[in-house]
Amino acid sequence: MGYAAKAELDDSGRVVTLLTADHSSGRIYTITVESVKDIFGQRISTDTKVSTKKFAGAGGSEAAGGGALSLEAVVPINVNTIDLVFSSELTDDELEDMGVKVRVADDYDYDLPSKLSPVKFFVDNKKNVRLQFKTDKDNNPDVFEAGILFEAEVINIDRLNSKGDANVETFAGTSNPNEAPEVLEVNALNSTAVEVLFSEPVKGITASRFEIEDGIDISGISVKNSEEITDRVLIYISSKTQLDDDEYKLYVKTGIKDAAGFSPLNTKNLTSGKYIEFDGDSTENEPPFVESDITVLDSYTIQFVFNEEIGDISNSSFSVRRTSGKSTSINVSKAVLADDRRTVTLYLNSRYTGLSSDYEYELVINSSVRDLQGMAVDSGDREVEFYGEDIELEELEIISRYIDEDNKVITLIANRELNISNLNIGDFEFSGAGYYGSSSDKVEFNDKSITITLRNELDSEEEFLIEITSGGRGKIKDYNNQELSTEEIEIDTN
Repeated sequence: MGYAAKAELDDSGRVVTLLTADHSSGRIYTITVESVKDIFGQRISTDTKVSTKKFAGAGGSEAAGGGALSLEAVVPINVNTIDLVFSSELTDDELEDMGVKVRVADDYDYDLPSKLSPVKFFVDNKKNVRLQFKTDKDNNPDVFEAGILFEAEVINIDRLNSKGDANVETFAGTSNPNEAPEVLEVNALNSTAVEVLFSEPVKGITASRFEIEDGIDISGISVKNSEEITDRVLIYISSKTQLDDDEYKLYVKTGIKDAAGFSPLNTKNLTSGKYIEFDGDSTENEPPFVESDITVLDSYTIQFVFNEEIGDISNSSFSVRRTSGKSTSINVSKAVLADDRRTVTLYLNSRYTGLSSDYEYELVINSSVRDLQGMAVDSGDREVEFYGEDIELEELEIISRYIDEDNKVITLIANRELNISNLNIGDFEFSGAGYYGSSSDKVEFNDKSITITLRNELDSEEEFLIEITSGGRGKIKDYNNQELSTEEIEIDTN
């Protein structure tokens, strides 16, 4: 990420806030402090145990006012499409539950079309939600007229900060038309892979939508199903009909539409409305390999990067063993492939002995690890050596809590990603704020948060206490199989 764009020291003289580029969720970063002096002129130690720390990319900051999520901006895309930009990633359930009210700002004489309804989908990442509006009579109406200001209010997300209308953002109308998607480029990556780029996210992509002349056999595509939304697809070529350094024609058949499913692919830029020509590439596909050093994030977590995108992985895709001293296998608790499909983080089981600076280790890559064309890591590249480090694993704890305006839904956010298999309301004990239990009280969870929903509203402006039982703490674990350390949480009701 490079250097921070801005650094601010607070009034205490102890806390520094850094403005950086966006973090990628699921990726671990290193921060190094250099040449900083205390008030007596003593310079910070160059010992990496003092000057270097690790942190996990969270995809955004905590919402202002105590919420776990904030609406940061609404961006107009065209006359009927807007993007909602959030401070951190949403879950699939939150996207499904999310509602959006759009209205004309005060002092503007304009009427929105009647019976508006949006199609919602993620674009680029799960921080960005695109809304494409239609009416009961028109799938491509003019909604957001240029010169008019509009407001978008996001509702039905429990952890969204709504204090002081923080869930409402203003945006300007635009004259940009909503045009149908097009094929922008077709590029041969090697003799067995062709990349197709679209002008916007689309769906309806299947292998049967493409044909390459003459006699080139398409063995598959990178898109898993026709409902997947993407602006890029790889077409895989059979090894029996590999490309040469010749010119080819890619035929694109009907069925591909914009992400909302309204507008079919515009084929006017295709020759005869059917195909686009591209240059072949006779270069053979090469197997993937780990191109980075093995980074030891702590005594139970390592991270490394492949030279290209790889397919799905599992916990058994990798193993770690100590090679110096007595040879010992290290238990892998969780293997996570980041959104870039190149960065892998291995979480080792904290219940067993972790890495140590006293020993050398070896990462072993299973033959099941393959690139997107199905080529496995070469046998000579499946073992990568690295040294251990003595960096203590950060304990798992609840660092943020939020209660909705109705004093019924509580969201708990941990400092690390969660790995919970089961959890129920009996794993918590509640008191204060007039709490009256109900069999309808429930708890839900995902890898980012725990949500407690109460049937009965809590009393206003009171202190509510949540105690997590020992059994509950044993169920709430991180990817390192580390149990929750937080025993109780206090919340002030609205």
